[in-house]
Amino acid sequence: MAAMSVTRRYLALLLAVIGAVAAYSAYWVWIAQRAADGLEAWAESQAAQGWTVAWSRLDARGYPFRLILALQDVAAWNERVALSVERLDAVAKPWDLSHVIAEAHGVGRLQQIEGENVRHWQALWDRAMASARLSGAGEIRRLDLEMRNLKLDGPQGLALETTRLRVHGRINRGEDAERPEGTRDLALAVEGTRLPAMLHGPLGRDLALLEIATRLGGRPETGLAAWRDDGGTLDVNRLALRLGPIEAEGDATLALDKAMRPIGAGKVKLRGQDALIDLLVAQGTLREGEGRLARAALTLLAQRDADQRPYIEAPLTAQDGRLWLGPVALATLPVLDFQ
Repeated sequence: MAAMSVTRRYLALLLAVIGAVAAYSAYWVWIAQRAADGLEAWAESQAAQGWTVAWSRLDARGYPFRLILALQDVAAWNERVALSVERLDAVAKPWDLSHVIAEAHGVGRLQQIEGENVRHWQALWDRAMASARLSGAGEIRRLDLEMRNLKLDGPQGLALETTRLRVHGRINRGEDAERPEGTRDLALAVEGTRLPAMLHGPLGRDLALLEIATRLGGRPETGLAAWRDDGGTLDVNRLALRLGPIEAEGDATLALDKAMRPIGAGKVKLRGQDALIDLLVAQGTLREGEGRLARAALTLLAQRDADQRPYIEAPLTAQDGRLWLGPVALATLPVLDFQ
């Protein structure tokens, strides 16, 4: 009797395991179909924004612990631009579709369409991944993109290479005091970049680092003028640049004036100010005489660090259509009217 009782318990346990596996398998198939249907619905919804999104094949795999939607020959286009990639894998946990990781494989292509004129770009990379956090309604709340060893070839021999590219975007919902309701965080970091030959100038082509972290307040989707009138601001919380002999870091708060030009103030710590003046003179932004005056003014502001390297710390001001570094006018600011 005891042996029979043990056998029954093992049989009951085995049946329970089989039932659980069968139930989970059915759930995986259901959630995979739901995710595929949701992707199809999203692609169709882009038509309202003027975009067509398509792929040649969609496969669901990754059972049991992952859900992978593998798309072949993915393309998206509108009247002005067309994008395509050979394969795109979207990966999520079957029990949590709010976090999706996508990886692109193969060759990426971009076409810029201007009437009958079409410009072709081609991109190769060692790694291209994106991480997206979604709301319950499928809205992207946070997006992080990283590309390693990107090589971009464009028309007329235009070529760019970068070791690492990172992009971050986040919509804040007032989760805490550091993330006010209605603001957006936008950040870009580029490391080890070889600039196109046509951009070769006094500073060379090696962009060692560019980092910019910003917070956008207001609703820019209403249009720049409405955003300005509603008190929209752009906080540049960090700016870092290393290009040839120039090293700079700083922060600023910007808005738009009545003429739709940037206006605001910040501060910057700069090394290589003489090279900066040489660049502005070479570009024609400053005349020779203005360059000499600017160099003299910045020399008066210069300090030296512990290694006796000269640097300046000065306010950075955008006002009345001019960009000022301390008392020196560096450049004329553009009118930002994209309508």
